[in-house]
Amino acid sequence: MASGTLGTGNPAASTWTSIYTVPATKVATMNIRLTNLSMTAATLIRLAIGPAAGAPASQGEYIEPVDYSMEGGEILEDIGIVAGPGDIVKLFASTTNIAIRVHGFEAIQ
Repeated sequence: MASGTLGTGNPAASTWTSIYTVPATKVATMNIRLTNLSMTAATLIRLAIGPAAGAPASQGEYIEPVDYSMEGGEILEDIGIVAGPGDIVKLFASTTNIAIRVHGFEAIQ
């Protein structure tokens, strides 16, 4: 059973990036923390959990408002998220200023 950091990233601008995939026989309870590393520039983000790696999210997969504006230095954290086998945490950001960390634990389904 994995625990602690499940995935991290600093995605390229304007690209859907897969950060963490729940293994096929597991469920994951996780927290997702995003940080805008710039102290001045706002960045638009799209954060979702869905089944397709690197693909745009569908409406029901978003866990933050579409094009949420993270101000310079802002930290955003979603906690207690439960995801099933094959679910993928994915992020789209308008700049390279965003760092993401997924931490939690996996359990056998």
